[in-house]
Amino acid sequence: YQILVPLMLANLLSFVISRRYQPTPVYHALLQQDGVHLPSPETTPGRVTWTASEVMERDAPILAANCSVDDAWRLVAEGETRALLVGSRDALAGIVTKERLAEARRGGHGGDHLGSLADPTPVHAHPDHPFDVVLGRLAASPNLLPIVSRADARRLEGVVTTESIVQFVRRGQLA
Repeated sequence: YQILVPLMLANLLSFVISRRYQPTPVYHALLQQDGVHLPSPETTPGRVTWTASEVMERDAPILAANCSVDDAWRLVAEGETRALLVGSRDALAGIVTKERLAEARRGGHGGDHLGSLADPTPVHAHPDHPFDVVLGRLAASPNLLPIVSRADARRLEGVVTTESIVQFVRRGQLA
């Protein structure tokens, strides 16, 4: 018991000296040499509590399912749009990508209805999904993530794109 206090002081002193000369723990430094980077409090962002309903754009352009492939191509040919929503707000038929439109046109199907090309089961999210789920699903989509109702997965609530996320962040910083 007599050496307990001096032992505690020696331990504290060695900890302070080691932190002063080597702020990264030895085992973390060895892992970093091997290319393994552990999260630290400095690099881990705070918990984001945004949801899809906060980030999404409510007014999304939707093309009718009976629109021709050629008409849809005219809308996406010059722009940066990579995908289009097909159907209506209450009856989403799916998503068609720019690449799929180009294939159909090359195959001589320019007069076909857009509904026949649309992917009827696109990657989607719901308005109450957290932001990290939305980001993961957006990465798996053609930069157009439909946000659909939980009660009816065919009813479109809005869309999330990288542009809508940037606009959301800008609005948050200005407010």
